[in-house]
Amino acid sequence: MSIIEQIATLDHALTVSELSKYLQLGKTAIYDMVKRKAIPHIRIGYSVRFDPTEIEAWLRKRLFK
Repeated sequence: MSIIEQIATLDHALTVSELSKYLQLGKTAIYDMVKRKAIPHIRIGYSVRFDPTEIEAWLRKRLFK
């Protein structure tokens, strides 16, 4: 199962730590993408979360242009 398929099956919003493990990127890189609004995210107070469905679509768009 691909990373995209794994993310699509999740039933909860991802944390920065979880997403960084799936994408094999550092947390700093994820936060930088959030700051630049380069990745779809949700802010809940000071926390940042990622909707698996939106991340799946974002990855497919980036990988299969």
